[in-house]
Amino acid sequence: MLRRRRFSGGEQLSKSRWQAALGPWAAVIVLGLAGCGSSPVANAGPGTGCGQQRTTGTYTIGLRTGSCPAHGGVRTSLTITVRDAGGLAVSGANVTVTTMMPSMNMSGTAQTAKPQGAGRYRADLVLGMAGNWDVTVSITPSGGKPVDAHFTVAAK
Repeated sequence: MLRRRRFSGGEQLSKSRWQAALGPWAAVIVLGLAGCGSSPVANAGPGTGCGQQRTTGTYTIGLRTGSCPAHGGVRTSLTITVRDAGGLAVSGANVTVTTMMPSMNMSGTAQTAKPQGAGRYRADLVLGMAGNWDVTVSITPSGGKPVDAHFTVAAK
């Protein structure tokens, strides 16, 4: 059974023609939303994306926000990945996260990230308000030298 929709001009479109008319717009919406789930590698390098990656010393450190984009004043989770020069997961490291909003001279508290296994760590924090936040991830591997990686996270 075809459902018909009546428009102001009196013409009717069948359900199949209605779907055909909306099809291209649906594709645009789906493709636009697809960017929010991108991986850290896709957003590697400078930027304020949901996932970022930095290479510091002999470590590659990834940072991903739990919500995309992060929201000011709301708790968000950060997932941190740590890999060595050979690409192997670094487990057993001490990982801390500190935040600073330079434009407002506002800093957050330091959070110790909890190990999740396979070189992944998680920290929950609140970015105090919308804007760009400097996030420093400090890694101290067991038996290794400490390294810092610096990221910028844009909160909406």
